[in-house]
Amino acid sequence: MCRHFLNPTFCCLLAAFAAQVVFLQVGLAQVSFQNHTLLTAADGLSETHLNCLVEDAEGFIWLGSKNGLNRYDGHSFRQFFSGTGAGQLRGQNIKCLARYDSLHILVGTDIGIARVQIRNFRITPLVFPAPKHLATHANHVHQMQVQPNGSIWVVTSGGVFLVSADMEVQQSYYFPDEEALAASHLQPSRLLVFPDGKLWVVAPVPTQFSQQAVYEINPAQRMMALLERQPFPDAGRFLSLVQANDTLGLVLYERGDKTVRSTIFNLRKRQFAEVPCKPFHFSNFIPFFSHPEPGKIGLSTKGLTDFYSFDVASQQWEYFPFSQPPILEGVVKSGGGMVLAATGKGLFRISPVNRLFSFKPAIAAMARNKEGELRMMAMANTSSGTAAVSWDGRLVVCDAKTGECRSSLLSMPGANKLSVFSLIPFQGDTLLVASNRGSFWVNTSDGASGRLVGKYKPSFFDTLTAVSLADSQGDIWFGFVQFKGLVRYNPKQKTFVHYPFSDKYGQLFFNEISGLTEDSNGDIWLGWQGGGLAKWVRSADSIAMFFPDLSAGNSFKNNITSMATAPDGRIWMGTAGYGLFAFHPATMRFLNYTRQHGLTHDYVTAVAVDCEGIIWVGSRNGLSRLDPTTGKVYRFFEQHGLPSNHVYVVKAMPDDPCQVFIGGDGGYRLLDVRHFPAPPTGSEIIVNHLKINQIDRPFTNDGLLALDYDENNIEVAFSSLNLLDGYLNEYYYRFSENDKIWKPVGHENILRLTGLQGGRYNIIIRGCVNGGNCFEQQVLRFSIKKPFWKSPLYYGIIGLLIAIITAIYFKLKLNNIMRLQKLRQKISYDLHDDIGSNLSSIQVLTALSKNPNISAEKKTEIADKIKDSAAQVTQSLEEIIWNLHPNNDHFENIQNRLYEQANELLAPKGITLHFNMEADFENLKLGHEKRRELLLLYREALNNTIKYAECTDVWVEMRRQGRLLSLSIRDNGKGFDPAAATGGNGLVTMRYRAENLGGSFSIASEPGKGTVASLDFPAF
Repeated sequence: MCRHFLNPTFCCLLAAFAAQVVFLQVGLAQVSFQNHTLLTAADGLSETHLNCLVEDAEGFIWLGSKNGLNRYDGHSFRQFFSGTGAGQLRGQNIKCLARYDSLHILVGTDIGIARVQIRNFRITPLVFPAPKHLATHANHVHQMQVQPNGSIWVVTSGGVFLVSADMEVQQSYYFPDEEALAASHLQPSRLLVFPDGKLWVVAPVPTQFSQQAVYEINPAQRMMALLERQPFPDAGRFLSLVQANDTLGLVLYERGDKTVRSTIFNLRKRQFAEVPCKPFHFSNFIPFFSHPEPGKIGLSTKGLTDFYSFDVASQQWEYFPFSQPPILEGVVKSGGGMVLAATGKGLFRISPVNRLFSFKPAIAAMARNKEGELRMMAMANTSSGTAAVSWDGRLVVCDAKTGECRSSLLSMPGANKLSVFSLIPFQGDTLLVASNRGSFWVNTSDGASGRLVGKYKPSFFDTLTAVSLADSQGDIWFGFVQFKGLVRYNPKQKTFVHYPFSDKYGQLFFNEISGLTEDSNGDIWLGWQGGGLAKWVRSADSIAMFFPDLSAGNSFKNNITSMATAPDGRIWMGTAGYGLFAFHPATMRFLNYTRQHGLTHDYVTAVAVDCEGIIWVGSRNGLSRLDPTTGKVYRFFEQHGLPSNHVYVVKAMPDDPCQVFIGGDGGYRLLDVRHFPAPPTGSEIIVNHLKINQIDRPFTNDGLLALDYDENNIEVAFSSLNLLDGYLNEYYYRFSENDKIWKPVGHENILRLTGLQGGRYNIIIRGCVNGGNCFEQQVLRFSIKKPFWKSPLYYGIIGLLIAIITAIYFKLKLNNIMRLQKLRQKISYDLHDDIGSNLSSIQVLTALSKNPNISAEKKTEIADKIKDSAAQVTQSLEEIIWNLHPNNDHFENIQNRLYEQANELLAPKGITLHFNMEADFENLKLGHEKRRELLLLYREALNNTIKYAECTDVWVEMRRQGRLLSLSIRDNGKGFDPAAATGGNGLVTMRYRAENLGGSFSIASEPGKGTVASLDFPAF
């Protein structure tokens, strides 16, 4: 987010809105609003330039920009753009906003007005009727004023309109064409409504320098007339009429002599009362009025060097100076002390969180080095003022009486390039400085410095001092690096006691002491990185070691970075990477707090305990406030006013532990914990939109939403109002009350669920305000149909289909087996009837030919019969093999076979064959059973023709009509009378074969006219 910090004097403009916050800063009591946040388009606004803002009945902030409407919940913005469809805003440039009732706000645009429902965002637009040449100006809205009966007065460039509660125009009053057509696009605050129902409205003017006239509207008589006697004869420009309440109005304008006149106007008595006003000039910028809170009227214009606030009750002006001001086009003071302003540079935002951290820019400026770098390490109050020191030894001292500051560079003989770790108040204006070159004293009044002196001074005392502590007995403790141990210094006696980490304390073998604190018994606890935890026992003047215990509750991490003691006696230890540990010396039971408990980071750099027992934890990523009684954590980052997110020092001020010093890169902050803004205890989730499979779905939370099985991608955008600091809200969700696991959503207030399975869902959102106070709310109930392929009926149908398919399969398999069996039988019958009989005949004839009593002629006859029988056997075998071969299914091969058989039978008898099969038989197939029946019937018919017809010509023809085939065999023989025919076996056999083909067989003949045998059968 874009964050900007203004000059400190600017923040005084808001003192009237939050005067209860007073900070002690470097010894001077003053109102401080130094930190603020500026939100722009980069933070989610539809446009950086804002025209207006309003707070709705539920506390949400609505912002009008040049590019649409925005709603702010303290964390993010919801944008509403214009459109031409039903229920959309008319106009993209939002000119003014007003609260209508507990459920609606009013939006004035450059194309009419609209009423917006703040819960479901339903928009009721209204475009004002006007002559065509005035239509644009009549809908350019400048001001809206809601009346007690729900009606609305609307002032535009082209006229004044009375709108009913049903959003219908009841009355219309149009300005003269020459005024409306030349009207300036910026003319706010021009309307006063009197108790008797009449109105005064300032006429539109073409430029900001034109003199302005006043019209009076009488709604009862539906009349608008220019006042003959102008009530403000000395008004030169910027005549502003501001409704203060139902009986008072504020009138402000610039006289001809460029001085500003401020008047309170009694609407009931129509009497003017001059209100003394600080002399100022509007310059060339129109004034903007706002109602930041009840009974207050705010005034801002670029020509002012102050923000003006008029108190209606006291009828007095208040002035709040600031430098280089933006024009505050609207100001609202919301709950919890939040102040927001619409400006041309974005949304100006100041909250109690921002104001919590105070500092004096002069200290930071004087403490910077030549490269502009700054890391503040310590601050202490002396008898004459306040002193602060940077990491590289730049000391800044501010006088308590005058507030003036001076800086100097700390130096000691032989101690160049100092790195300062801490300051300890010593005596009067003298401070003790712990640095990488040892510890020494410095007098803040004259800058004098020197080494610590005493009866005994260790030789290594001039080396790096890692940490220091002033205990309750007046002793000062120094912890060193390079295994140099611990030193106790008594300032009164000027004596040193050294506790070397060798010999007697050889077990305390570590490089650097990183933490020192005193417990309630007066014992000193020591911590160090990589070593562990130790305690100096005051009564025994000895040191005891404590090592981590692996048992639950007794374990701690020994890489300690900082230590502090709480009023309840517990000692808090920060660690490098393991969060925060707490224990009580009486029990030595350890509790651990990490990021999972709300800390900003597990690498703790500093720990401090304030006057209320609250634990402040600095880390590599921000500052945490831990309430040990509740375990709730509030977090702070750079956008709240910290100098940077990397905090090096957190320390309660010795003279006032209710003030905590925070040091890091970029400077320091001083906070007074007594003014900590307590987070709200409860809130509510409001659904912004619902999307199903990326398609917007109207949202209602009054029933169960039924979805189809493929509508299983859900997006719910919601808001939880927290203007105090919505950025720190955290959200979780679960699917039902029985679901014990809260799944994290994070800081973003959008829940996306993809690939949901069929079933019922009850989405519950858990919101944790500022990381502490949590609440739960059901936001959506819906059901997703299970896919039909997952239903019991589906499985039943699938099972039934499988059973049917299995039955059909086995049926077909059985039929195939039976068909094959039948085929085998037929083949065996053929072999037996044709081949078997012929082979038997050959066998008999062969035996007969061996009889010696048979003549040679008879043997020749027998040999011819054997030859004929063998030929028949060969032909029968060929027929069987041909019928069984699958390649012969194609009708082209059958056609050739029919021709060959006819030619083989007819040619030896001298009969001429006429063969015609010119029909389309492509892709036509016959199975072997049909082929066999067809060929046998065909052969039988030809044999009958040869035996009985006594013909010379035979015509064979095949035709096709769709799936029906017709075969005809015609001869020119002697013919016969079918009625007189006895009907031999041949005719019966042929009809039987035709039935097996699924067709019919017929013979047509007359004596002397030949015979026609016809076969009709389906091909499939």
